[in-house]
Amino acid sequence: MDDKQFCEIYSAFYGEKIDRIGQLAQHVSDGEELKELIEFFIEQLKKQEQAELENLQSKIISQIMEETDKMLNEFFTPYFRQAGIKGEITRGKIKWRGIRMKVKQELGKTSYQLNQRGIDISPVFEIEFKQQEQ
Repeated sequence: MDDKQFCEIYSAFYGEKIDRIGQLAQHVSDGEELKELIEFFIEQLKKQEQAELENLQSKIISQIMEETDKMLNEFFTPYFRQAGIKGEITRGKIKWRGIRMKVKQELGKTSYQLNQRGIDISPVFEIEFKQQEQ
């Protein structure tokens, strides 16, 4: 725990704002108050750790999604070109050409394939999501 975290938690518990440890010269507590303070500190630290963990999970998921989108774009671009799309590949051009993406999801695996008016125009692109072994 750094000084800033200590000051924030102490201020939240006692209701008196401190922003440097030096502002707290001496504090006398009985055993009950000290126990409550420690329990409060532990609870606040757990909340902060949970928030940091959720933020990290969100970042990891976003990164995985971005990488997946990039891989899909790179894989399917030649098939969009073969289907007659020239220039920038947009939703409108994809819709105009009657192209749809078939997606099949299974536990830990997702398959993608381009289909144009009922005919498959690309091979299946599979992505497997596995947990890393420790």
